Amino acid sequence: MTVGPLLPGGGHAARFDPAPYLAAEKLTAGLADRSWEPDGLAEIVGRLSASYRKMKEAQAGLPAAWVPSGEWAHYIAQRQPVYAALLAGDVSVAARVFAQFWRNELQPIVKEYATFEALTGEPSEQNERFVHNIVRNWLVWKDLVRQPTSVLHTPNIGNVWGYEIDGVVVTPKACRYHLLATELAGMVAGKASPVIAEIGGGYGGLAEFFLREHGSASWLDYDLPETAMIAAFFHMGARGPDKVVLYGETATPRNRTDVVPGMTYILPNFELRELEDRSTDVVVNMFSLSEVGREPLDALLERIQSVTGEWFVHHNMDRHGVVNRGHERIPASTFAIDRSRLPVVATGFDPFHGVDGDYRWYIHRRPAE
Repeated sequence: MTVGPLLPGGGHAARFDPAPYLAAEKLTAGLADRSWEPDGLAEIVGRLSASYRKMKEAQAGLPAAWVPSGEWAHYIAQRQPVYAALLAGDVSVAARVFAQFWRNELQPIVKEYATFEALTGEPSEQNERFVHNIVRNWLVWKDLVRQPTSVLHTPNIGNVWGYEIDGVVVTPKACRYHLLATELAGMVAGKASPVIAEIGGGYGGLAEFFLREHGSASWLDYDLPETAMIAAFFHMGARGPDKVVLYGETATPRNRTDVVPGMTYILPNFELRELEDRSTDVVVNMFSLSEVGREPLDALLERIQSVTGEWFVHHNMDRHGVVNRGHERIPASTFAIDRSRLPVVATGFDPFHGVDGDYRWYIHRRPAE
């Protein structure tokens, strides 16, 4: 079966027809085993274990708004063995899981369009859709960014996979992460050491693309403890352990004077409560605010409106009636954001899913005083 173009209409959209770039051998190359362990793997995972225990101790007894709910409670429940290993300090077990996190029970954090298992099974419509969408995303990205495919390279931390284009393994979310990183760079242009807070950093892909070009920036990743560990592992492998500060290793940043330029801070979501007003230049979120549940969403938005110094950028589901894991996602257009504090300066449909897709992006900017 051949899957036709997913962008609506002809004409302009025909520029993004992936057909000339589809090849089975490119998918095979993209899925090839790349098993590799970063230097100091045991020490890295030992740091994760110590930090995770401190996060879980601090999380105990928190209000419902700051503990996992919605879809994310379900995801965490599915991954208990690796988190149990971290709590127990069983570094060898946890290290084996993290060293392959793109291909095991942790991989939902990296996928888009298809799972690794689906792609390595019998050929199916899902395989064809995955290849089609990855190539189409690359064509859209190339048209918008005008850079060589080589900049989409994702460090091989966790045995990455994707589709090979121009000799590069383009991973599932690489095009959208790189595009947003490029846009963030424009927002903080002229700032010597910008401070960026990401709410729900996933495996760390957006931060990786931004920080490799803007090494003097500070990145604060606020996430559920379980997901934060994945990003911590990725960043320590990609950037080096000395460039990453884990929760509990130093005093938790409370304002921009507490952060060191060039460092990434991995923090539990509930520490956002302690960040002082306007301590960041940019706050960013991709995909997760619609999925956390109403009470956590309201609590996060209240804090975001306070800690944002200038820009708040988010990219989330904006369709009613979408239910996943028994939980209905909250449309982005209904988010309770006070637009007198953070007016919308731009919005639009997801450039990769098109106008028929479920996602919309928003850029808010605090008015000058």
